[in-house]
Amino acid sequence: MKQSGKKQILIIDDNPEDRDIIRRYLQKGNLQENFPYELLEASTLEEGFSIMDKESPDCILLDYVLPDANGIDALKVFRRKYHRTMCVILLTGSGNEEIVVQAFRSGVMDYLQKGRFMPSEICHAIDVAIHRREIREELKQKRYELKKSNESLKEANQLLRERQQELIRMQLKTSIEMVDIEKESQRKSQELEDAKQLQFSMLPHVPPQLPNLDMAMFMKTCVEVGGDYYDYKVDADNNLTVIIGDATGHGVRAGIVVATVKSYFHTLGHDLSPAEMIARIGEGIRSLQVRNMYMGLTIWRIKGDKMTVASSGMPPLLFYRKETGEVEEIMIKGLFLGSSLQTKAGMKELTVKPGDVLLAMSDGLPELFNKEKEMLDYPRIKDRFAEVVNDPAENIVRKMEELSREWVKGEEINDDIAIIAVKTI
Repeated sequence: MKQSGKKQILIIDDNPEDRDIIRRYLQKGNLQENFPYELLEASTLEEGFSIMDKESPDCILLDYVLPDANGIDALKVFRRKYHRTMCVILLTGSGNEEIVVQAFRSGVMDYLQKGRFMPSEICHAIDVAIHRREIREELKQKRYELKKSNESLKEANQLLRERQQELIRMQLKTSIEMVDIEKESQRKSQELEDAKQLQFSMLPHVPPQLPNLDMAMFMKTCVEVGGDYYDYKVDADNNLTVIIGDATGHGVRAGIVVATVKSYFHTLGHDLSPAEMIARIGEGIRSLQVRNMYMGLTIWRIKGDKMTVASSGMPPLLFYRKETGEVEEIMIKGLFLGSSLQTKAGMKELTVKPGDVLLAMSDGLPELFNKEKEMLDYPRIKDRFAEVVNDPAENIVRKMEELSREWVKGEEINDDIAIIAVKTI
């Protein structure tokens, strides 16, 4: 039974000394007057399952190496066995990048390297992970409510069409009232269409014409007004700055956030670094005070043979290096902009050479579900991308769009999709 007002933390680690260190760090790193955590412990994955069958821990600290499983396999079992949003922080004995990438792909909120973190860091990591899980659960609920609302709207429209034939035979007064209702419905539909056209007018329709770069863009919304956004700016020295973002939710409120981001980007696009620009945009979104509205952003700038990338709350980028013939995942961690938790956007610098290709996308593509409720996910996108890296940017984007249509097989998409490909010539 969970103690009232306390966050329940499950530690799964076969080393009693490591569990003792974690307990002491949580006590030492917490500044609250009363200890805010209720700690549960297990030394094997099986013991962890026994606890989780009885309890619903707010966060799980999972050791990568366990006697009966490794952390990655354990994460897969968690997702299959417990159909709820898991809040897991992976504990590793080394900073193996391949393990980190697999862990994030399997759904961890964060990872910590044993012996490399301070008491305050593990407390902060737990608080941030729980907050991210709560946001995801809230987004999931909002999407479910939106879906149910759309279904209700479709049923109402169908009922309206059936009733129209009957109303023709009714009294003139009733007929006039129904005509008024129909006019109002048309007015609202026109307003939504106008909002959709306004959103698309904020997007660039022609890629930049640069001697050393080939760029293409694509967007598809799942409702009248979506929350995805992309744009670019070229300065006097032909340096290219590109932005891609994903606002939570859809509709007019998401459109307001997108319009705010566009204004900041076009005003500050040449004056600030990508990381500074993301920080400034985050301040702008918070100042809107639009409840439960957040946005993930990735911004990169190509200057000569150098590319600077900053990101917060967005999926990893795929980067093909012509020299090695390999496709890399560029993972930059960060929170959604607009959150009360203020963190700096992560940033990376890369050297680009002729033939290199960068592919950026919103989460609507990897998280696309087919009729069997299977997610498209990054490995399939990565494989298709590897097949077309030698094509022009426009064809690369078209192939990604074709992949999405092949996956849903005529079904409606469940989220907005935005894609950008930039190829160095």
